[in-house]
Amino acid sequence: MRLHRLVLAALLLAGPPAVWAQTGPAPDPLAPVRSMGMPPTWKPFTGGYCAVDRSGDENRTGGGAFVGIYKDLVPSVAGFGASAEGYAGGYSGVAGLNGGVRALAELRGIFLKVGIDYDFQRLDTSTIISFTLPIRRGGIFGYGTHLRVDWLPDRGNSWAVGVQIPLEPHMGKTRPRDTDVAMPRAKKPPARAAMDPGVAEAMREVRASSGAVGIRPRAVR
Repeated sequence: MRLHRLVLAALLLAGPPAVWAQTGPAPDPLAPVRSMGMPPTWKPFTGGYCAVDRSGDENRTGGGAFVGIYKDLVPSVAGFGASAEGYAGGYSGVAGLNGGVRALAELRGIFLKVGIDYDFQRLDTSTIISFTLPIRRGGIFGYGTHLRVDWLPDRGNSWAVGVQIPLEPHMGKTRPRDTDVAMPRAKKPPARAAMDPGVAEAMREVRASSGAVGIRPRAVR
């Protein structure tokens, strides 16, 4: 029983400093909590790209924009779903606006998309393989923007590089960008006082005596 009383007294004594160490006003327990809500079932996105068309005799450069929507086919933690998108743009040396539609299956865990691209101007289809890479925390330009790379092997290995922008609430806003911690600089240790000559001489005698009986002490500096 005496031990329990001692533990209780120690907790009571340790409690106030922990409370005093807190800085700033205490949070209001009656303040309303803002809910982020459930993630949307349909997840729209948009973006832009620069491209190289290698399907003809000459390589053509161009660019455009796209808009699409994604939906998880299994629980979102698995990261497997499908998306549909449309795009429009143009290429140097080609008159008119080029566009098309795409249907893709997505494995978000490995940032991979695979699907079919149908081009309205060519009136043909091509396999498309895309990588959507989150190369910076919070997004390349904020708002969860990703780097996107598209490869179309059936069109002479044409490719495009651009940025994909998710149009979902809270994207790129819930986590701080800076994950580094600024470490304080270590203080320079104080200079050591010089050892008294008499003490140093006594330590040398101890060292010599211990060596005579087979003990090897550390050197005295």
